[in-house]
Amino acid sequence: MIALITCLSFVQVGHALQSSQGVRTSAAKLPLTGDQVHGSSFASNVETSDCDGTVAYVFLVVDSIPLASVWSKYFGSCPKGSHTVLVHAQNQNAQLSKHVHSMGAKQIDPKQVVAGDLRFNFSMVQAELNLYEGVRRDGNAPNGCKPRWIHLSSESCAPVAPCSQVHEHLKQHRYGSFVGYQVQEGPRNLGKSSQWVTLWSDHAFALAADQKAIRKFWGYRQHGFAGIVFEGSIFRGALDEFVFANTIRKKKFLGQEFLGTLTGSLWPAANVTTEGHPKTISAAADAKHTIDSAKVNGKLFLRKFEATPSVIKLLESYVAPSQYSTEWLDEFSCRDTNGLHNKCESLRRRDTFDLAALNWTAYD
Repeated sequence: MIALITCLSFVQVGHALQSSQGVRTSAAKLPLTGDQVHGSSFASNVETSDCDGTVAYVFLVVDSIPLASVWSKYFGSCPKGSHTVLVHAQNQNAQLSKHVHSMGAKQIDPKQVVAGDLRFNFSMVQAELNLYEGVRRDGNAPNGCKPRWIHLSSESCAPVAPCSQVHEHLKQHRYGSFVGYQVQEGPRNLGKSSQWVTLWSDHAFALAADQKAIRKFWGYRQHGFAGIVFEGSIFRGALDEFVFANTIRKKKFLGQEFLGTLTGSLWPAANVTTEGHPKTISAAADAKHTIDSAKVNGKLFLRKFEATPSVIKLLESYVAPSQYSTEWLDEFSCRDTNGLHNKCESLRRRDTFDLAALNWTAYD
């Protein structure tokens, strides 16, 4: 059981469009300069706003999807025909096949699977780009629409709201991408985001189409666990945390592209060491605290969950339509109206107080 220790504040990061003021980037340096991509440039066969709730879910896993039962219940709450599922798995086995089948998913072309350790090198970026290209090649969802969104998850990610709620929320942000942009101080103020993003599909397809330029510019910059090297300075983090945020910004996509990620996680306070990993949640009590806080702060997915029976049962209760609480709807509506309603403010105060018992801080 994970101990509840002292002092956590749940910080909402970057949900609004990030201003470029004070962010210095070189137009001559970054790839994809000056190219503008409008939402209709990779048009679906069905060009109506009804398609804006069509989502491709892509998974980056090693050899299993231990939260498959949670995802299966989640997909069961999606509007009919409004989603597709594509998996990049490095190793094959009977358990993985069972998970993929239970989710109604398919696996990426074996030729596009990236082998080896993906962490802290360009291989992680390449695997993500391959998934985006795989969605493009797969074509329309069962409802006849090209997926408008591509949501990336790992084997430890899970939804914390029904699919119907998620798709409805996405429909309100056409042409946007849910990417963070935290400015990292240094000689060159680069932006940084969690890799677990939700992209407007045209943005994702444009990135996949320009992967040679992206590899040429970014492929050599990872300097081990220390961070990435950019113009003589080292910026702490993994390459995938920098590539997408900065390339999307320089690409100048139309729309509000920096909406903050929809996937949250808990990162340690200064006096807690996890060697570069977010907190793993294996107890239902910890999971409930985290989920309730995340919802008030606009998160619809969370990581890293351990697939214990109690955590799985709790997660399934959040995504199953029969368990869908109207209070959660009220809380999320508050989040979208910037907390102007009194109830929203009381929810935020309550949530901050509850989480004061934990020694972790939230990070996009």
